[in-house]
Parts: sequence; structure tokens; C-alpha cells
Amino acid sequence: MKYLLPMVAMLPLCLSHCTCPDDYRQVPQPHATTVAQVQALSDCQIHHYGTTLLADAPGPEVARALLERGAQPVGKIIRNGQIETGSAIAQTDNARVMRVLLDAGADANVGG
Repeated sequence: MKYLLPMVAMLPLCLSHCTCPDDYRQVPQPHATTVAQVQALSDCQIHHYGTTLLADAPGPEVARALLERGAQPVGKIIRNGQIETGSAIAQTDNARVMRVLLDAGADANVGG
């Protein structure tokens, strides 16, 4: 992905992650079923719940929006108060979302 802004312009985004609480339970668990909801998420919600949101994405548009916001295809999967490391590809049953993740470079061989 090419960045159109100089690195200095991106500094506030980096600093917002520095204030993100370590404990995911301090960050409200988001729901993102539309692109508009994805755009309204905080950086902390993307940081803590991004992989889970990708796994639960209802369609490719939401998955693409999450990836653009920085959600990682492999990371923390948080469900029912339980946390584990896993892959959004392994956790989703939506073939169109899987295709978006694969096109974005996610490794289909990473289990979860």
C-alpha cells in the first residue's frame, strides 16, 4: 500500500496506539456490520478486536474496510470473554471474506 502523506503527518495515528489500554476488556467490544460502522471504530477497537471483526465480517466490503483501518488477519480472537490467538480465515465461514483476506496476503495455513 502506498502512503500519500509524509510520515510526520501519520504521527498522531501512531501515538493513539500508545494510549491504548493493554487489557482488551477496557475497550468496548464493537460491532461492525457496515462500512460506516467500521469507519466509526476507534483505533483501540481496531487494535484489540480487528481480527475478531474480520472473522465476523458479514461481507467483503466490511472486511476490506477493516483491513484498510489496520485490522490484522492473524491476531487476537475474542469471543464470549475468552481470548486466543488465531486466524480470521480459520474462524470465518464466509467464502467471500476469505477471498478478501487471501487477496490481502493472509496465510491460509495459519490455523486458529
